[in-house]
Amino acid sequence: MRRADRLDAAREELRRAGPRGCRATQLAEQLGVSIRTVRRDLEALIGSGFPVWAQSGPGGGYFVDPAATLPPITLTAEQVVGLHAAVRVAGDIPFRRDVESALAKLEEALPASVRQTSRESRSLVWVDRGRQPGTSRARTVVEHATLHRLVTRITYVDTKGTTTRRDVEPQALAHTRGTWYLLAWCRLRTAPRWFALDRITRADATTEPVTRDCLAEFGDPPPTAEPLEPAGPGQR
Repeated sequence: MRRADRLDAAREELRRAGPRGCRATQLAEQLGVSIRTVRRDLEALIGSGFPVWAQSGPGGGYFVDPAATLPPITLTAEQVVGLHAAVRVAGDIPFRRDVESALAKLEEALPASVRQTSRESRSLVWVDRGRQPGTSRARTVVEHATLHRLVTRITYVDTKGTTTRRDVEPQALAHTRGTWYLLAWCRLRTAPRWFALDRITRADATTEPVTRDCLAEFGDPPPTAEPLEPAGPGQR
């Protein structure tokens, strides 16, 4: 059995075992390999992000947290390639690194044959990425501070080249005319402001929660604009 297939089989055995767990000796017998090989495979699974944990002593073994695992994935190779293409074409979307990490985890849960086909097929799909910059640390901080509503200290360079350091209260992220913006209440100007994300050169999130809700002060969005998901009851 190839190692990739063996890792897939080990994942499925651990999922099937559920809360009972599975001993290394059991896995070795089911996979037809040595206990030493099983332990190396389990270390590889842990290193790839698969949520396996070990418990020693009577009743011990290897366990997978059911709440932290995906059910069996039935995506096709075409669907996986399409997801990769969508991420590439989308360019500098918010949470890009998180999306790429999620896609890697999703692909790791696929059967080895589908995973291999999707990887081979990607060489047949070309995307002109142009001069898209990589995700900076500042941008990552801003994105997560917006999501978790934390006051953030940013260094901002305006269109005239003037640099200012200011505390802002993130309200939302918006994309228009080919640029991503942070919509935030600026404490320096005591007013709502649009900050182009590519002009934020540094960002440091504080532990102070954002309590101001001023999204309405940015005006009505264009009729063609809409949130990724409509706000539910009690949400902004």
